[in-house]
Amino acid sequence: MKKAGRFLRHFCFLIPALAALLLRVVLPHFPEFTEAVFAKGVFRILSVPLGGLISLLPFSLTEVLAVLALPAFVFILVWFIRRLCRTGCRKQLLMRAGKGTAWVLSTVLLVYMLLHGVNFYRLPLGELMGLETADSGEISGLSGRRISAVFQEDRLLENMNPVDNIHLTA
Repeated sequence: MKKAGRFLRHFCFLIPALAALLLRVVLPHFPEFTEAVFAKGVFRILSVPLGGLISLLPFSLTEVLAVLALPAFVFILVWFIRRLCRTGCRKQLLMRAGKGTAWVLSTVLLVYMLLHGVNFYRLPLGELMGLETADSGEISGLSGRRISAVFQEDRLLENMNPVDNIHLTA
């Protein structure tokens, strides 16, 4: 029992990263669930409170964080090196710094997944707007025959002639 508690205490920083990984693996198989729960629920809960404040600025919060990440990293690295030079227990300081870094990276991964990454697993816009309907089917009896396709919509590039369009796809 004590070993399990010690293991959890030492590796609980992995929980946000494991949650993000689980979302990454499971959500592509359930786009309707992703749309209903994350796009219309979790995302709004997380993003709406920030939306009013961020809408006053001519740039996004992600851009701000991306720009501030490098100076923050340099500042923290310099502070850590100075502290490492002054302390006598370097091994303990390195362990704490490693665990703190893992917590930050794990949490950033989960936040990214919740605010941005989930959008890759939503329903396509055409389906949401009712422009396209999902269908499926099977063609049988074609074994040993040459298969080709004819598009029923006008999808030619206007600046090319029909022969050049065919060469583009071949």
